[in-house]
Amino acid sequence: MRTNEIVEKGRRGFRLALYFIVFGSIFFLGVTPPVQAEHGNECTRGSLKGPYGYVFSGLQFPSPPSPVGVGAVAAAGLIAFDGEGGLTAQDTFNNGVTISHRTGTGTYTVDSDCTGSAQLGGGFASFSFYFVIVSREREFSLLVTNPGTLQPGVAIATGDEECTLASFKGAYRNTRQDYAVPFFSVVNAGLEVGIFDGKGTVFFPPVTQSRNGVFAHPTATGTYTVSSNCIATLDLLIVDGATSVHRHREGVIVDGGNQALFVGATGPGEVGGVGTAQFKKRVLHGEDEERERSERARAEERADLRLRMIEEAKPVNVGGRDQKKPHVVRSLMLALFLAAAIAIAAKPAPPPDRSWGSIHPSPGDLASFRRVSPHGTHWDRRTTKTPGTCGLIPRDPRGGVVVKGCVKVRLAT
Repeated sequence: MRTNEIVEKGRRGFRLALYFIVFGSIFFLGVTPPVQAEHGNECTRGSLKGPYGYVFSGLQFPSPPSPVGVGAVAAAGLIAFDGEGGLTAQDTFNNGVTISHRTGTGTYTVDSDCTGSAQLGGGFASFSFYFVIVSREREFSLLVTNPGTLQPGVAIATGDEECTLASFKGAYRNTRQDYAVPFFSVVNAGLEVGIFDGKGTVFFPPVTQSRNGVFAHPTATGTYTVSSNCIATLDLLIVDGATSVHRHREGVIVDGGNQALFVGATGPGEVGGVGTAQFKKRVLHGEDEERERSERARAEERADLRLRMIEEAKPVNVGGRDQKKPHVVRSLMLALFLAAAIAIAAKPAPPPDRSWGSIHPSPGDLASFRRVSPHGTHWDRRTTKTPGTCGLIPRDPRGGVVVKGCVKVRLAT
């Protein structure tokens, strides 16, 4: 096999190997998401960010714990996370004796398995709870962890926009449960549908409720308010035959107006109890398509935001220092470098040197340098002080006679 063919085959093999390296590097470094994104099920403090409406209810035991003196409690309010471990909160708290409005600030931690804990001070005193993130930036379940409590709850993001009366509009299913004072003297549960007009008026057609196991079907009318931070109030007049009763509730509009969480907050001197109400929008007729489009648009916006965050050089805390991770730029630089290497390797071999031929021996005083002959034989050409003469030492793999001296003869073109 001629030497030129061997060299060209070697170049082709080298180019093929570089192609694999380039495209493999682009795939693994440019297309594959960062290490943090590969573990998509892991959570950080940034997994909770923005305002959430929450509600919880349950029992408060005396200290030391005893069946005597157990009371019912419930609360609904707004809690906002800054994504870095800080939070603020406000709520309406009902313990069956007093109704209080609490505000405070605190801290929270999130583990990689999406569980965490939070503590609140201020008007919350030393309130603490454990939580599990159900849907990142959307919902988490909670359990109050102060001693003597049995109080589970849920928190749902309010949404991406400010709230108005129109945010609370449509037909909503409501499930509620109330405990009248003294504790367990009256237990009231109901399943109902409320029609909210988006302008501050609500109507409940005959509902189904159980009061100490006795079923009834009262109706209700009322008014509601909604503030820009999604805090809401609800005032109802419930009519059951010849009996009517007033109920006041306070809570939060969540999930972009698709849900609402309330706690009973009936004023002093009025018949009431400790309980919660959870409204969820009922989709009617062609509204399902509109809601699906709206939810799909919001999901696409969130996906675009996450993609932009990945493409940007976000800081990552490594060893206590913030470091950049410009994955796309690094991958492109590597690709360009390897592409340049391919271009160099792909440069065709120079054409054979056919400027010499018809080798004729001639003696001379020799100074050596090397070239490749047109016939694939390696030579050492030695120029002499005598013009027109040179020395050639054949280095044919098959062997040959060492000849010193030659005459230059140029090929005809």
